[in-house]
Amino acid sequence: MGAAAWAAPAPPAKPLGIVGLMLHQGGEDQPPIPAGYEYIGGEPMYLSFRVSGYQAKDDQVQVRYRIMGLDPDGVMLFDPVAGKVEVELSYKDKDWMPVVRENFVLPPLLRPGEYALRI
Repeated sequence: MGAAAWAAPAPPAKPLGIVGLMLHQGGEDQPPIPAGYEYIGGEPMYLSFRVSGYQAKDDQVQVRYRIMGLDPDGVMLFDPVAGKVEVELSYKDKDWMPVVRENFVLPPLLRPGEYALRI
């Protein structure tokens, strides 16, 4: 009779999360916009965030994302912005998280209200 192999169950996967979301003044890697800032139509938005909870496979990371801007009625402001981050990790990267940097231009006419970004 052969020996039975036993393997510990894999830990449950952590859900993906967004960490350090920031809207920047005037370009990527610039300071954050001040609290209470109000965008105007036609203005560019610069956004960055990191992604937590990703899973590496064979030291490879691939994270895909989609960003949508919505007006107060839930109507899309621009075509969704989609992209991906692909990286090969090394043993030094144990605390590394994928970084996303995107920018887009708001439509020229915006009415007052609260707008949303969905990521």
